[in-house]
Amino acid sequence: MNKSITILFFIFIIAGPASGQEAIKLGLKKQITVSASNTIKLYKYNPQNECNQSKVVSVIYEDKLSTCFDYVKTFRMGKVKKIMKFLRALTTYGGEDVACFDTEYALLIFDKSNMAIGYINISLSCNKLISNPVITEREYYANPGFRKVGFSKKGRTGLLKLLGFSDSKK
Repeated sequence: MNKSITILFFIFIIAGPASGQEAIKLGLKKQITVSASNTIKLYKYNPQNECNQSKVVSVIYEDKLSTCFDYVKTFRMGKVKKIMKFLRALTTYGGEDVACFDTEYALLIFDKSNMAIGYINISLSCNKLISNPVITEREYYANPGFRKVGFSKKGRTGLLKLLGFSDSKK
């Protein structure tokens, strides 16, 4: 009996709590810079997961990794720099966005000390992203009465290519 309890205790310690939310070190910066970005983890929204968020789904929820997402892959070194430069380029944006936001993919950006310095929720169906901190280049084409904060055609295609996906909405 004692042996069974000891085994269950160690399984709980190794597996962690059953909440499904991974605690992360969160240290959001004023800007997500190319030089500070060391690792990017890609997540995909999974509607089958138990998720207690409302309509706007974010990869970070109550300072933890949301249970709404499944891990896809990790980008390192040169690929991280390419993704960050692309997201900070004015030519990535300038397309029409749609008055909605349904997160399909999310990027969690880490620095060298493995602290999450930013996150990006991507809505391909609404043709835009929401990031924390804000990627200011997104707002370049947003003038009064003229909001073009969505991905440009080249931006959408390029982002999907960098993340390893194809664009089904060409």
